[in-house]
Amino acid sequence: MEITDILDVTLIETHLRRGVIFKKFDNLKPGNFFIIHYDHDPKPLYYQLLAEKGQTLYWDYLHSGPKEWKVKITRRKGEREETVGEIVAKDSSKAAVFKQMGINFACEGRKTIREICNKNGLRPEDIAKQLASVKKSTEIPEMNFLDWEVGSLCKFLIELHHQYIKTNTPFIEELSQKVAKINGEKYPGLVRVSEIFSNTLKLLTLNLANEEQILFPSIIALSEAFKKGKNIQEENFKSVIVPISIMQAENKKAYDRIQNIRALTNGYQVPPYSSYSHNLLFKMLKEFEDDLDFHLHLENNILFPKTIKLENIMRTAI
Repeated sequence: MEITDILDVTLIETHLRRGVIFKKFDNLKPGNFFIIHYDHDPKPLYYQLLAEKGQTLYWDYLHSGPKEWKVKITRRKGEREETVGEIVAKDSSKAAVFKQMGINFACEGRKTIREICNKNGLRPEDIAKQLASVKKSTEIPEMNFLDWEVGSLCKFLIELHHQYIKTNTPFIEELSQKVAKINGEKYPGLVRVSEIFSNTLKLLTLNLANEEQILFPSIIALSEAFKKGKNIQEENFKSVIVPISIMQAENKKAYDRIQNIRALTNGYQVPPYSSYSHNLLFKMLKEFEDDLDFHLHLENNILFPKTIKLENIMRTAI
């Protein structure tokens, strides 16, 4: 008879929980698992494990609230596979392959190719063939974002991608309303495109403000403290893991809305004999989506994992 290994985390003192769970995972043999009981959603723990252990685990919710959570944590068998996010982080030219095949590398970057194929009915060998045919991009050394420290990544995102959104979205919103008003009767989907973009802009404006005023300053302060050899306790830092998970969820909402626009416009395909404004709108919407893809990729696949790993290092130094 199989014996189920259950760990009731609520019985462990809060400051000891992480260490106990990580040690238990480290002692697992490949293919084995244990189940944790929590009195709240342990999603932050998932991000901690993922940042430090990589794709060596399966995380399965057995029960989700409202008063009790049960999660099955399994150690994978075999060698660790690269995630989609890691592939694009090493070579950004691979992003075009994933995008062409409808794979969300920006928000699902923690999944492996095999996992995504199982979910979407794709064949791993087809994706591998496409990836192998892409020549590695010739990035200049200073743009190798994997080598950047997290504070610099935050500043880069603000100065480039945040500024792009602030500068371009008001005009895109105005243009979408104009095109919908003129051509909405002939192409009803344009009215919906305008509505979705306006709602997305409101969400992104709030997300950018939260990043610039709360999350990014916390990450930069964490990075500066690390450079000075400080630990979490000495600086009295609050964990950035929960704010990161919240921001990822909010950014995913914006991404999904833009995908709705892509579907409504048939991949930004302009109908024959369309006006200049109609053509310009679709061109700018595609550019906006491309920028958002890269923006979320930098955050989800590079900045946030590096930050969580940094916090874990500083926490273990206590």
